[in-house]
Amino acid sequence: APARAPAPVPLPVPLGATDGEGKPYKYRQDGKYTPGEDGTYAQNYQDVWFEALAKHNGWLPGKDGGFYLDLGAYKPLECSNSAKLDLEHGWEGVSVEPRADMGFREKRPRTVEVVRAMKGTSGEIVEMGGPGGQLNHIVKKQASEGQKTARTIGPRDLVLCVNGTAPEGADCKGVSRTVAVPPFIPLVSMDVEGNEADVLKEWPWDLVDVGVFILETGAGIDCPSCHCSANCKEARRLMVEKGYVSRAGKRA
Repeated sequence: APARAPAPVPLPVPLGATDGEGKPYKYRQDGKYTPGEDGTYAQNYQDVWFEALAKHNGWLPGKDGGFYLDLGAYKPLECSNSAKLDLEHGWEGVSVEPRADMGFREKRPRTVEVVRAMKGTSGEIVEMGGPGGQLNHIVKKQASEGQKTARTIGPRDLVLCVNGTAPEGADCKGVSRTVAVPPFIPLVSMDVEGNEADVLKEWPWDLVDVGVFILETGAGIDCPSCHCSANCKEARRLMVEKGYVSRAGKRA
């Protein structure tokens, strides 16, 4: 596998940048917001932070473009950590979201849409629920009759299916098309509502190495009072074990 990317260094653009009143820039007084209008599509300026880091590391501009995995992508533009790379820098990538009606094909035709629920293993039929919106998640490992369901896909099958190299009989349903997946992926954004550690445990390091993981685990590193669940602690342990360095993300 390619050598691990350099550890992040302090950058002039902090996560969670706010205006003079301490409010995120994107929320205007009229309550309206157009994704990207203030230079970010993300919920907490993660894309601006990564853009600066990518330039620092020489990933932008790249002669061969770039590649990302957006796991638990939610919407194509709103609260997206990958839209900026796609729309402004021409990167290819994959957006995994179990809901098929989010509009990726219309608003982000370059991304490979994968309509599956992200988990460590593939092929499970799980029940989806929660408060809705961005917090839609797997609520039961086994689906109840009449409830919204999704089929899971694990990270190894995801890479192989998108790359077009999955073995015969592999379950690649929901993968919109194939593209070449490079052996080094600068960014993996993962927000799979409590399944982050499960996915990381099954990460196919023999197939792809990753420069930066942006993980939403429900507790900021710089927030001692925030609860870090078992999933959060295990995800952090796995990252440290693989040689990654944490950078704090402020809550907005």
